[in-house]
Amino acid sequence: MKNKVLIVEDNTIFAVNLFNYLKSNNNLIDIIGIASDGKEALGIFEEKKPDIVILDLKIPIINGVELLKIFNSKNITVILMSGEIKMINDINIFDFQIVKQVYIKPFEFDRLNEDLISIIEDDYSQEMKGNIENELKYFNFNKNSKGYRYLIQCLENCYTEPKLLYNMEKDLFFKVSQENHLQNSNIIKWSIQKSIVSMERYTDTNTILKYFPYSKNPTSKMFISTLSEIIIKKYKKYIYLK
Repeated sequence: MKNKVLIVEDNTIFAVNLFNYLKSNNNLIDIIGIASDGKEALGIFEEKKPDIVILDLKIPIINGVELLKIFNSKNITVILMSGEIKMINDINIFDFQIVKQVYIKPFEFDRLNEDLISIIEDDYSQEMKGNIENELKYFNFNKNSKGYRYLIQCLENCYTEPKLLYNMEKDLFFKVSQENHLQNSNIIKWSIQKSIVSMERYTDTNTILKYFPYSKNPTSKMFISTLSEIIIKKYKKYIYLK
């Protein structure tokens, strides 16, 4: 699912140029509107629930500072813009954890776009890890083991690239071995299997059978395949769009 972005800017030419640039250069976002004042911004915000607001501080009716105070309790990301350094200096950015970046006009749109992509990828990565850990919490793994770390990496890769499940030996284990600078991808497979065997000793059998009804001793491939399918199906709306 793409991140919904709202642009709040009273300079129409600037807003339209930014809109056109981002639309042509960022396929991770869907720009849901342009607001020329704070009141209009609030209306669009309540109706369409954006994930990210690109906000100019100097806007009419309700200014950017007041909007920040309203947005600060919301689960959104804000990118601030201003042509006046004094306006930036007059507010304490650290009071607003939702602010991820600040730009002084004029600035290059490609800088903002690169930062926007990084913000989305970081948020996605944290959400992805949270979803994976939420499913693994039912199994008593040794979270300090290499096998568990490799398992997490495998599930993360399958989460973003489900096609890796088709040939784990050639594609998935090889990719994770490369990420860990290992020459032999079998190390990944057998380390995960060792971690699974250890997990089985400390996890209730009924819990294991709930996920693996035909075997209480799943192989590394079986475990990764089953958990990946569950995670992708359960959280499919969060799958990253490349």
